Amino acid sequence: MIERKKVTMEELLRDPNPLDTNVAVATKHGITRDTLFRKLKQELNAADTITVVDRDKEGKERVKKKKVPLWGTRQTARKDAHKLLGHYPSEKADFTVGGVIPVNIYTGRPPVQEPEQEEDE
Repeated sequence: MIERKKVTMEELLRDPNPLDTNVAVATKHGITRDTLFRKLKQELNAADTITVVDRDKEGKERVKKKKVPLWGTRQTARKDAHKLLGHYPSEKADFTVGGVIPVNIYTGRPPVQEPEQEEDE
């Protein structure tokens, strides 16, 4: 359920999204948009190093280190990237300013409206 909050016109003009107090708190603790995208890029390329012991025909052991992708981490990062870029359907918050002016705030992109198709007769 969406939390409703009354906002004055001055608050709305000063801060375009007064409902989003998490941004200020995150920025205060060093979590910025650049930080998130840098970490996201690292996660999109996440890999782990494993050690493989191989024996040749003469019975000698060879130790090899091999990088393998961490697919779970990469998939989660890909989903996060889509959310940050606004590719998922938006979420809508409705509230009124001063009890008079209705305001709709979309986070993400507004829903895509399909063009109407003419019916064949």
